[in-house]
Amino acid sequence: MAKVTLRASGGLNKDVDPNNLQEGDYVDALNLVFDTGAGGGATAMRMYEAFSNTGITIPGTIKATFQDNDGIIYVLTRVDSVTSAIYKISATLGSYSKVLDYLHTGVSDSFVPDIKVIGNTIIWNYAEEGTLLSFFLDRIQNTTYTLDALKLQKRPPINAYTIQKSLTGTAVNFLESNDFQFAARYQYDSKEYSALSNFSQMYKGEKGVSKYTISYNFASKPTFSENIELYVRIGNNGVWRRIDTTSVATNTSFDWAGDIYEALDTVSSTKPFDAVPQNAKHIEIAKNRVFVANIQDDYSIEAKNTAITITSATETALASGDYKTYLGGTTVTATSSELSSNGTGYVKPFANNSTYAVGIAYYDSALKTRGVEPNTIHKFTIVTGKQIGRAHV
Repeated sequence: MAKVTLRASGGLNKDVDPNNLQEGDYVDALNLVFDTGAGGGATAMRMYEAFSNTGITIPGTIKATFQDNDGIIYVLTRVDSVTSAIYKISATLGSYSKVLDYLHTGVSDSFVPDIKVIGNTIIWNYAEEGTLLSFFLDRIQNTTYTLDALKLQKRPPINAYTIQKSLTGTAVNFLESNDFQFAARYQYDSKEYSALSNFSQMYKGEKGVSKYTISYNFASKPTFSENIELYVRIGNNGVWRRIDTTSVATNTSFDWAGDIYEALDTVSSTKPFDAVPQNAKHIEIAKNRVFVANIQDDYSIEAKNTAITITSATETALASGDYKTYLGGTTVTATSSELSSNGTGYVKPFANNSTYAVGIAYYDSALKTRGVEPNTIHKFTIVTGKQIGRAHV
């Protein structure tokens, strides 16, 4: 791509006194500048009057525009109080079509968004309070998409697979003699990758291990994900090595008997999450990089106003050996190791003479930490003789 050189020759100037303006500046304008041409300067600048004078009528209120290197103009509109759309206008201004529409979740009409096109991807921020959105232009257009599907942040696999260690069959020495952790990432249709998922528990090597069975469940896969890549490492600080790549089109499973492939690069393996801020008020692009400014990276902690109340039941006999898990909810059956020493059915998940603290952390749908409320730490103490059966937060 040829380098584009822009040479300023005046522009919009908000000085209240026109006598102070340098030559070429102006205090107001009725025209819309779509591009400045490869040569830059006044001779290369193309200016068009308002859309009403071009014969093109686009539904809704125009919020932002961008012209790519091919002269195609992308227009972001606010259709109504709940819906937004993106249109593209041909370089000749002879035709236009809708790229997509979506529910913007009540973004304020006064919010001034940005829209940019980098490569074959549109990036904009007109949703909620500046949520960053993106759309790969090879996808089906003139379609309604959900806000979650359009978010720039790439969601990693969450509860997308289970692992079962097998001690039957022919043992494999490599599996017997090493401990393993597993992690995965999605590949999207744009060939972008998510960050790695949460690391699995440590699976200990032991005599007789013959294989690990990995079962995939893609019920909650992201809209535009195509494949999942599964990785393994020896111990908890080794190099991540790929062991499987499979389509997310259908649930499937496979047996891993120790085969490993290429290593994951250091940058990807040490990336804990997709570092996209919660909101951004401004977007700029330079070559193949996206820059955002005036960002909010955490949820608004002040708006949550979260309160924690801790209640507990002491010395409660449990009928038929059933009890509620100590964070409340599911009924499970008590085992002998969970009963009190006299076997009467008292369950004691909290130790005597110990103090516990409970606080709040916020996570988004991709399990990225979005803030902690340090001032909501609550402590409670268990004293001898007060055997807590359960605690609800």
